[in-house]
Amino acid sequence: MKEKFSQLIKENKHVHITYYITETESYLNNLISYILSGVEENHHILVIQSERLIPQLYSKLEKVLTKDQIAQVHTINNFDYNMSTGSFQPDTIFENLTKIVAPFYEKNISFRTWAHVEWGQQEEIYKILEELENKADRLSLNKNYA
Repeated sequence: MKEKFSQLIKENKHVHITYYITETESYLNNLISYILSGVEENHHILVIQSERLIPQLYSKLEKVLTKDQIAQVHTINNFDYNMSTGSFQPDTIFENLTKIVAPFYEKNISFRTWAHVEWGQQEEIYKILEELENKADRLSLNKNYA
């Protein structure tokens, strides 16, 4: 899987992958592969992740990365990030993303992001996700951050 992530990113500067998960171990293995492919390219990796999975993630990373490489992985609690206003709203999420990635752009640091989105029965969630992805595309293409 790591090679697939590397190839996909080499072929497409700005790529988004969305998938629905039901099995935690497979999900974590895919995330580890994504991180490994990024570290090999000397990218920093911003992981917006469930608080319950962050310890499991670091436990796995400690087995395959050095301390310096682990320092390239930055985690944010996805609930705090996505629900800071009490609901999953693209404008607020995008504003948070803009603030978080600004230092990477300012210091010209290559990075990639992985976001674990959790939601309940919110209506039209796919429209909201699409809006968020479009804004993220514009941010990464234009580096137009606040």
